[in-house]
Amino acid sequence: MIARQLDSHIYKGAKDRYRALQNACTELAVDLKQVCYVGDSIRDIDALALVGLGLVPADASPVQALAHRVLKHRGGNGAVAEAGVTAGVTRVANARR
Repeated sequence: MIARQLDSHIYKGAKDRYRALQNACTELAVDLKQVCYVGDSIRDIDALALVGLGLVPADASPVQALAHRVLKHRGGNGAVAEAGVTAGVTRVANARR
């Protein structure tokens, strides 16, 4: 599973993404600005706005304008793997600042 390879947590099936994200951060003792969130629908708007790195797949047209970065891959075709690489590169870049 990609999450294990990236030492990440993936939560699936939450209807209220904003609340699920807040609960996950509380549970993991992580600040929202340290989170990379990948979303592709209108229900992801609030969560994308809260996090330090909000990413959307290439085919997530309803929310692309709200993301920090639009991924090159489409959902289901490598977007999560690309997000892991993007988050890792961003983490390294921020550590060098």
